[in-house]
Amino acid sequence: MEESQLHIVDLKSKDMLRKIENGIVYGLPVLLQDVLEELDPALEPVLAKALIKVGNREVLRLGDKELDYNKETFSVCREAFIFGRYLKGSISFS
Repeated sequence: MEESQLHIVDLKSKDMLRKIENGIVYGLPVLLQDVLEELDPALEPVLAKALIKVGNREVLRLGDKELDYNKETFSVCREAFIFGRYLKGSISFS
């Protein structure tokens, strides 16, 4: 049986940005757990999928890094469980 490549990231962990960076660059799935009302501001461009044109490349900014990303597999899915209810669709991270 093949191991899952899902990386579960707690927003308080030291290597959070590195794991998210690997997910963006290599197209690996990343699950953010224990997300509260406020997120690290470094994640805002990623959640908004705010691409930046640098020369002939499109990159995503994560913290102070500009990352090439895997166009074929990169996506942002916003889903949450809140108080035992499942919410799917548009969840604002403002």
